[in-house]
Amino acid sequence: MQTSKIKAKGALGKLVITLFKIIFVLVNLVFNIDVIYYIAYAIFAFIGVYKHPFAFAFHLTEIIVRVCYGRVDFCLDTISDIEIC
Repeated sequence: MQTSKIKAKGALGKLVITLFKIIFVLVNLVFNIDVIYYIAYAIFAFIGVYKHPFAFAFHLTEIIVRVCYGRVDFCLDTISDIEIC
């Protein structure tokens, strides 16, 4: 396995490379819908505990995610595999 070929000289160069890597990872996390969902899940749990219990209604979406998520992918794959004569 090869390591990165970018060699930073000095402390400033290493800092810039490290910040670039951190930003790259954060951007990839933000664009992942599962990460966004679980962050919202945690936020609504916090709001439900400290502000109002109605915020726990968001947790009902877990049923949709757990039950339907795999089936939707399967159905879309099946439909896309059908060839029209």
